[in-house]
Amino acid sequence: MSGLHIETLVKRIGRVGWLPLGAALRVPVVSRRIGPLLYGQIDRFAAVYSASKHEVTHLAGTHLFSLEEALSAYVVSRRLGEQLYPHASLATDMTLFTDSASPHEAQ
Repeated sequence: MSGLHIETLVKRIGRVGWLPLGAALRVPVVSRRIGPLLYGQIDRFAAVYSASKHEVTHLAGTHLFSLEEALSAYVVSRRLGEQLYPHASLATDMTLFTDSASPHEAQ
């Protein structure tokens, strides 16, 4: 899911919702907008994300990644996401996070 977060942001930047992360990352507008450093970081992260989706050769009943590795991937994806947000043209209504009462409390 951490990789999906990055994939979705990159797709939004490149306006290529139908492509997987690796292909979306290679759309020229994406590399121009995010710059070479962030591009390289996401490209390396994409290899981990791809393995998490497609690597199935580990023994039955085991996991490809340890809990520590999964947590690290989450933290890395959050940091990458923070850098991608300004390029992704998000339009989140920030009052969703500042209202004191939740919709469920009013019921």
